[in-house]
Amino acid sequence: MSVKNAPRVVVIDDEESIRYSFKTFLVNDGYQVDCAETLSVGLELIHRRFPDIIFTDILLGDDNGLKVLEKVRELQLYTPVIMITGQPSIDTASEAVRLGAYDYMVKPIIKDTLLRVARSALKNKQLIDEREKLTAEKDRYRNHLDAVFASVNDAIITVDNSRRIIASNHAANTICQVEENALRGCKIDALNNPCLMSCLGTIDATLEKREAMHVDKKEFIASNGTPMVISITCSPLLSSHGKSLGAALVVKDMTRLDFLETLVKESSPFTRLIGHSLKMHKVYDLIRALADTDATVLITGETGTGKNLVAREIHELSRRCQHTMVTVRCSSLSENLLESELFGHVKGAFTGAMKDKIGRFQLCDKGSIFLDEIGEISPVMQLKLLSVLQDREFERVGDTTPIRVDTRIIAATNKNLKDEVKKKDFREDLYYRLNVVEIKMPPLRERHGDIPLLVNHFITKFQQRYNKPITALSNEVMQNFTAYQWPGNVRELEHAVEHAFVLCRTETIEMEHIPCEIKDALMPDLHRRTVSPSMEKEELLSVLKKTGWNKAKTARLLGVSRPTLYRKLEKYQLEDPPQDTV
Repeated sequence: MSVKNAPRVVVIDDEESIRYSFKTFLVNDGYQVDCAETLSVGLELIHRRFPDIIFTDILLGDDNGLKVLEKVRELQLYTPVIMITGQPSIDTASEAVRLGAYDYMVKPIIKDTLLRVARSALKNKQLIDEREKLTAEKDRYRNHLDAVFASVNDAIITVDNSRRIIASNHAANTICQVEENALRGCKIDALNNPCLMSCLGTIDATLEKREAMHVDKKEFIASNGTPMVISITCSPLLSSHGKSLGAALVVKDMTRLDFLETLVKESSPFTRLIGHSLKMHKVYDLIRALADTDATVLITGETGTGKNLVAREIHELSRRCQHTMVTVRCSSLSENLLESELFGHVKGAFTGAMKDKIGRFQLCDKGSIFLDEIGEISPVMQLKLLSVLQDREFERVGDTTPIRVDTRIIAATNKNLKDEVKKKDFREDLYYRLNVVEIKMPPLRERHGDIPLLVNHFITKFQQRYNKPITALSNEVMQNFTAYQWPGNVRELEHAVEHAFVLCRTETIEMEHIPCEIKDALMPDLHRRTVSPSMEKEELLSVLKKTGWNKAKTARLLGVSRPTLYRKLEKYQLEDPPQDTV
């Protein structure tokens, strides 16, 4: 063992020969030894050295060596103290042991006895140190665990095999509606708490089967008389040998989410459409009215408002729901391809027609066909489609045999077909044939009250897709979403939430996670403002000082992306704060 790592010993005795003997014996056995002639010098050595072993005479001139025990206790040391005396007495020995002495030695000291006692004391010290180290690690682990428990909004409760509560976090008090520290040490079934009683069956199943259990939804009446909805997850606590130690219970308050989901269902009986605004209720009423008819429907509205979803709901509520619904995006196909796609063709009808093809109208016989972007079709196709609407029959390309079908036509456009008719770009007769019933889809800017419901729907959707624990938007984001005009409507909102999901690393979406084009529209950035360079630099400097030169916060306050901010900083040579601001 190196001298640096050798056990440290302090010897306090007023006899030089004793000090010399102790030091010689102990140094030769691998110890570091510091000697003191008086009590005061010895106490100073103990304070500075924190020794592993202390040997002290009881009688030190006018002082009493028992004061060493008081000093060790004062410094909260676990150092064993061995008392030395040339005048042994039962009273002195008893007092030394009562005050915490490790051992008691009588002069003259024999070398073998000294080394045996020293080794025994050192082993005792090492065991105590190891115990204290384990205790400190346990306390540190416990503190970390307590911090995790405190930071979680879900109730976390651990129980032993008798269902007695071992520990719980603050959220458990809130969700279970009990006072602080009211749970610890109590048996769950003895508390008669509605929330805990709802979890009792899941806990029992976990303890019995020794496997994790989950309940998606549990409803009960809380202690304050209000209905509550919770989800329950319970996992077994097992020792390293597989012995059951109890169970860990996690309870999530789902009351608000369940309320929102119920609100969505009550607001819309449809599986795809979300919203409870007055304009959406008018859409729902029209869909219901069309359910029992075969009337041709024209769905109008801006891009991204959900026209295709309305078409699907109309089909699924109709008597045709057991048959096929086919969607054709008219703008994505040329005139010739669209004709072949809709009506089919026979082999050899045109170059590349290697075999007969059944058209979409024939495929969805007895069902529905959804013609999306109907305003984009050519005049020739308009005429052919008009014929189908009038006669319910058509001819395949390259064939003269008429084919009759029973197909409901649902069309959609983001154009104003009335204007197209006036401009002679759309046939008037076809317009009136299509527009038997028109459903106007409102833009998102006209139903801002539906945004929280839509956001909640998209959060749930992307939680599963990206496996992230994101649960909400910050108040700032929600306020900005409500203020934004949403030119891309619901599709743009969905894109914004998905964009935020990709970037967000916390449970709450903040403005920094929102697409730049939305932030730019809400808060015009520096490069779009007509300000002089000096004013721009002054504003930059002002915001930098306000944020303590935090670049991320500065970018958020200015409403610009970080690359834009860095370009501005470089332009005005503001990469580093001036010395007088440091």
